[in-house]
Amino acid sequence: AMIALSLLLLVGLFVPGTTEQDEFALFVRVLSPATLAYTYEIIPAMFGPDRASYQHVLRNVRLEAASLSESCNGLEEDMTGKVVIMPRGECSFMDKVAHAEAANALFALITEANSSSTTTISMSRGDDTRTIHTPSAYIAGSSGSRMHRYLTMSNEPVLADLPINGTDIGILYEKAPWEIW
Repeated sequence: AMIALSLLLLVGLFVPGTTEQDEFALFVRVLSPATLAYTYEIIPAMFGPDRASYQHVLRNVRLEAASLSESCNGLEEDMTGKVVIMPRGECSFMDKVAHAEAANALFALITEANSSSTTTISMSRGDDTRTIHTPSAYIAGSSGSRMHRYLTMSNEPVLADLPINGTDIGILYEKAPWEIW
Protein backbone atom coordinates (compact mmCIF):
# COMPACT_ATOMS: atom_id res chain seq x y z
CA ALA A 1 0.00 0.00 0.00
CA MET A 2 2.86 2.40 0.80
CA ILE A 3 4.43 1.73 -2.61
CA ALA A 4 1.11 2.43 -4.35
CA LEU A 5 0.69 5.73 -2.46
CA SER A 6 4.28 6.71 -3.30
CA LEU A 7 3.64 6.00 -6.97
CA LEU A 8 0.45 8.10 -6.91
CA LEU A 9 2.34 11.00 -5.36
CA LEU A 10 5.21 10.60 -7.83
CA VAL A 11 3.02 10.74 -10.93
CA GLY A 12 0.98 13.65 -9.66
CA LEU A 13 -2.36 11.95 -9.25
CA PHE A 14 -2.78 12.96 -5.61
CA VAL A 15 -1.50 16.23 -4.22
CA PRO A 16 -3.67 17.38 -1.31
CA GLY A 17 -4.79 21.01 -1.34
CA THR A 18 -6.60 23.12 1.21
CA THR A 19 -8.00 26.05 -0.74
CA GLU A 20 -10.71 26.72 -3.34
CA GLN A 21 -9.82 23.79 -5.58
CA ASP A 22 -7.56 20.90 -4.66
CA GLU A 23 -4.10 21.08 -6.16
CA PHE A 24 -3.15 18.43 -8.65
CA ALA A 25 -0.19 18.02 -10.91
CA LEU A 26 -0.34 17.92 -14.66
CA PHE A 27 2.43 17.99 -17.22
CA VAL A 28 3.61 19.85 -20.31
CA ARG A 29 5.37 17.76 -22.95
CA VAL A 30 7.65 19.93 -25.10
CA LEU A 31 7.94 18.46 -28.59
CA SER A 32 10.54 20.85 -30.02
CA PRO A 33 13.22 22.13 -29.98
CA ALA A 34 15.29 19.11 -28.96
CA THR A 35 17.10 21.03 -26.19
CA LEU A 36 13.79 21.47 -24.33
CA ALA A 37 12.05 18.23 -25.42
CA TYR A 38 11.16 16.86 -22.00
CA THR A 39 8.05 16.54 -19.85
CA TYR A 40 7.59 19.18 -17.14
CA GLU A 41 5.32 19.20 -14.11
CA ILE A 42 2.82 22.06 -13.78
CA ILE A 43 0.44 22.92 -10.94
CA PRO A 44 -2.91 24.35 -12.13
CA ALA A 45 -4.11 27.61 -10.60
CA MET A 46 -6.73 27.52 -7.87
CA PHE A 47 -8.90 29.88 -9.91
CA GLY A 48 -10.23 29.88 -13.42
CA PRO A 49 -12.14 27.13 -15.19
CA ASP A 50 -13.19 23.97 -13.39
CA ARG A 51 -11.00 20.88 -13.45
CA ALA A 52 -12.97 19.32 -16.32
CA SER A 53 -11.46 21.93 -18.69
CA TYR A 54 -8.02 20.47 -17.99
CA GLN A 55 -9.09 17.18 -19.59
CA HIS A 56 -8.77 18.65 -23.10
CA VAL A 57 -5.14 18.34 -24.26
CA LEU A 58 -3.86 21.10 -26.53
CA ARG A 59 -1.68 19.38 -29.14
CA ASN A 60 1.35 20.81 -30.90
CA VAL A 61 0.61 24.30 -29.58
CA ARG A 62 3.12 27.13 -29.77
CA LEU A 63 4.54 28.73 -26.62
CA GLU A 64 5.25 32.46 -26.56
CA ALA A 65 7.10 34.46 -23.90
CA ALA A 66 5.74 37.64 -22.38
CA SER A 67 7.90 40.18 -20.57
CA LEU A 68 7.27 41.07 -16.94
CA SER A 69 5.92 44.45 -18.05
CA GLU A 70 3.54 42.87 -20.60
CA SER A 71 2.44 40.29 -18.04
CA CYS A 72 1.27 43.03 -15.68
CA ASN A 73 0.19 45.75 -18.13
CA GLY A 74 -1.32 43.81 -21.04
CA LEU A 75 0.13 41.68 -23.81
CA GLU A 76 1.07 43.51 -26.98
CA GLU A 77 0.81 40.43 -29.20
CA ASP A 78 -2.38 38.54 -30.04
CA MET A 79 -1.97 35.08 -28.45
CA THR A 80 -4.81 33.36 -30.31
CA GLY A 81 -3.98 29.66 -30.58
CA LYS A 82 -0.91 29.99 -28.33
CA VAL A 83 0.22 29.33 -24.77
CA VAL A 84 1.88 32.28 -23.07
CA ILE A 85 4.64 31.83 -20.50
CA MET A 86 4.94 34.76 -18.10
CA PRO A 87 7.43 35.67 -15.38
CA ARG A 88 6.20 35.88 -11.80
CA GLY A 89 6.30 39.17 -9.90
CA GLU A 90 5.08 42.80 -9.78
CA CYS A 91 1.37 41.91 -10.06
CA SER A 92 -1.01 39.15 -9.05
CA PHE A 93 -1.41 35.79 -10.73
CA MET A 94 -4.99 36.82 -11.51
CA ASP A 95 -3.76 39.98 -13.30
CA LYS A 96 -1.35 37.94 -15.43
CA VAL A 97 -3.95 35.35 -16.42
CA ALA A 98 -6.53 38.06 -17.10
CA HIS A 99 -4.04 39.70 -19.51
CA ALA A 100 -3.42 36.33 -21.17
CA GLU A 101 -7.17 35.85 -21.51
CA ALA A 102 -7.61 39.35 -23.00
CA ALA A 103 -4.95 38.44 -25.60
CA ASN A 104 -6.89 35.24 -26.45
CA ALA A 105 -4.25 32.80 -25.09
CA LEU A 106 -5.31 29.17 -24.86
CA PHE A 107 -3.38 28.66 -21.63
CA ALA A 108 -1.10 30.70 -19.35
CA LEU A 109 2.04 29.39 -17.65
CA ILE A 110 3.61 31.42 -14.83
CA THR A 111 7.21 30.85 -13.73
CA GLU A 112 10.19 32.29 -11.92
CA ALA A 113 11.88 33.63 -15.05
CA ASN A 114 15.39 33.94 -13.62
CA SER A 115 15.58 31.04 -11.23
CA SER A 116 16.90 27.56 -10.78
CA SER A 117 14.25 26.85 -8.14
CA THR A 118 12.43 23.54 -8.33
CA THR A 119 9.71 24.79 -5.96
CA THR A 120 6.16 24.97 -7.23
CA ILE A 121 3.72 27.60 -6.04
CA SER A 122 -0.03 27.44 -5.53
CA MET A 123 -1.50 30.25 -7.59
CA SER A 124 -4.49 31.55 -5.63
CA ARG A 125 -6.93 34.32 -6.44
CA GLY A 126 -6.47 36.16 -3.15
CA ASP A 127 -9.30 38.67 -2.70
CA ASP A 128 -9.82 39.09 -6.46
CA THR A 129 -13.38 38.22 -7.51
CA ARG A 130 -12.97 38.40 -11.30
CA THR A 131 -14.09 35.43 -13.35
CA ILE A 132 -11.27 33.84 -15.34
CA HIS A 133 -11.97 31.37 -18.16
CA THR A 134 -8.42 30.70 -19.37
CA PRO A 135 -6.68 27.70 -17.80
CA SER A 136 -3.37 28.48 -16.13
CA ALA A 137 -0.65 26.76 -14.16
CA TYR A 138 2.64 27.35 -12.40
CA ILE A 139 5.85 25.75 -13.68
CA ALA A 140 8.95 25.66 -11.47
CA GLY A 141 11.68 28.17 -12.29
CA SER A 142 14.27 25.52 -13.10
CA SER A 143 12.24 24.57 -16.18
CA GLY A 144 10.10 27.64 -16.81
CA SER A 145 13.11 29.97 -16.84
CA ARG A 146 14.82 27.78 -19.46
CA MET A 147 11.72 27.93 -21.69
CA HIS A 148 11.24 31.66 -21.17
CA ARG A 149 14.91 32.41 -21.86
CA TYR A 150 14.90 30.20 -24.96
CA LEU A 151 11.82 31.95 -26.31
CA THR A 152 13.25 35.43 -25.75
CA MET A 153 16.63 34.57 -27.33
CA SER A 154 15.64 32.36 -30.26
CA ASN A 155 13.50 32.63 -33.35
CA GLU A 156 12.83 28.87 -33.30
CA PRO A 157 9.34 28.03 -31.99
CA VAL A 158 8.68 25.94 -28.91
CA LEU A 159 5.88 23.44 -29.53
CA ALA A 160 4.19 21.44 -26.79
CA ASP A 161 1.25 19.31 -25.71
CA LEU A 162 -0.55 20.33 -22.52
CA PRO A 163 -2.02 19.66 -20.06
CA ILE A 164 -1.23 15.96 -19.77
CA ASN A 165 -2.39 14.05 -16.71
CA GLY A 166 -0.16 11.79 -14.65
CA THR A 167 -1.69 8.48 -15.70
CA ASP A 168 0.90 7.98 -18.44
CA ILE A 169 3.74 6.36 -16.50
CA GLY A 170 6.02 6.84 -19.54
CA ILE A 171 6.20 10.57 -18.84
CA LEU A 172 8.38 9.89 -15.82
CA TYR A 173 11.15 8.73 -18.13
CA GLU A 174 10.91 11.94 -20.14
CA LYS A 175 11.28 14.39 -17.23
CA ALA A 176 14.01 16.98 -17.57
CA PRO A 177 17.26 15.91 -15.89
CA TRP A 178 17.39 19.14 -13.85
CA GLU A 179 13.95 18.54 -12.28
CA ILE A 180 13.70 16.83 -8.91
CA TRP A 181 11.95 13.47 -8.99
